Amino acid sequence: MINVNQVVLAKLTKRGAFMVNEQNRELMFRFPQQKLRCDYRDGDLYEQYFWVLVKHFGSEFHMGKEAPFTDIYPTDRPKTREQEPIPPPKETIS
Repeated sequence: MINVNQVVLAKLTKRGAFMVNEQNRELMFRFPQQKLRCDYRDGDLYEQYFWVLVKHFGSEFHMGKEAPFTDIYPTDRPKTREQEPIPPPKETIS
């Protein structure tokens, strides 16, 4: 069973690789300090939180569309791309 907060590896299809590359290019355009991979190809493994896969690719899973990925492999390791969680506020507003 996969937890929605678990990091997974998804085996991308040609369509999924295109979608990830386009999304990463857009993010790098908006946030130039970000360094994201933009050369995914068919068959590459994409590491991401399971909930992010559902968010990004959920609308692509219906009849008539090529699936963005074919296999999901759960992992026990933390995500490799450095993402610091947003710290909680130091003061509460009452």
